[in-house]
Amino acid sequence: MTSKELTAPPPSVVPSALSPGIVAPSRSATPSAPNLALEEYKELGQNIRQYATLRFAQLTIFVAASAGLVTAAFGARSSTTIEQAAASAAGLVITAAFYAMEASAVGYWRRFKDRAVELERELGFVQYTTNRHPRPRVNATTAVAGLFLTAGLYWMGNLFRLAFF
Repeated sequence: MTSKELTAPPPSVVPSALSPGIVAPSRSATPSAPNLALEEYKELGQNIRQYATLRFAQLTIFVAASAGLVTAAFGARSSTTIEQAAASAAGLVITAAFYAMEASAVGYWRRFKDRAVELERELGFVQYTTNRHPRPRVNATTAVAGLFLTAGLYWMGNLFRLAFF
């Protein structure tokens, strides 16, 4: 082989006019509609996993931050009422912020799953359309929402207690 043959792009790609080092797919390499649907389905699966992982990571950080605030304000050392009120207010703000992030992640997760279900009908797959077990009354989403509600009530109760008692 000559050095020119070694550096030539493969026949499925042609050089791009935009940049000398970037190659774009040729028209003959354009995927068909079923292939596009399959690629989108694969991408949706990755996005669904990403948002499930994101939800778990956010919950972990929320629990650690809340535990730190509880320990700092109400731990073994004697803290002032101002410090306790500041920690309670910060806890309330953190709870609201993490709940908003959770609601956003759940929304994206559901949209990706709904689109995956649409594509499954087209592709003949059943990963997301098959209900392997009955849906429980309390699932992970409602349990996490309950955790945020409980945390918010805890911080509001502390602020109420500090303000009036």
